[in-house]
Amino acid sequence: MPSRFRSAGARSALVALFALHLGACTVNKYVELSANPKLADVAGLTTKSGRVVNFEPRGAVISNNNLYAVGAQGQVVIPTDSIKTVWVKQFSTSHTLGLVAALAAVIVGYVAVSNHVTGHCNPCG
Repeated sequence: MPSRFRSAGARSALVALFALHLGACTVNKYVELSANPKLADVAGLTTKSGRVVNFEPRGAVISNNNLYAVGAQGQVVIPTDSIKTVWVKQFSTSHTLGLVAALAAVIVGYVAVSNHVTGHCNPCG
């Protein structure tokens, strides 16, 4: 590994950028419950009355015409006939490509500035 990436600050910055990358590669797809979404990937829902419920962590179970999940305030139980849409987390190619391009630009900029400051860049003059 090049010496410029051995510093704790550089490693921390790369880890932080990678962590941001993980969350940015998904999008919520809004689907009706009747479409039988994969319940393990359900991140939240909107009721027919307009109430928004986020699940933490994502995932839900349906039993006896009720949807069960865990929300910010604890267990969530919603009758299935009152659910308008559920939000299913899905991989996003466009978000991933955009984030990879942004990460590459940050890394190239960091290396260029680092080389210029330390005098390792002859063409920088």
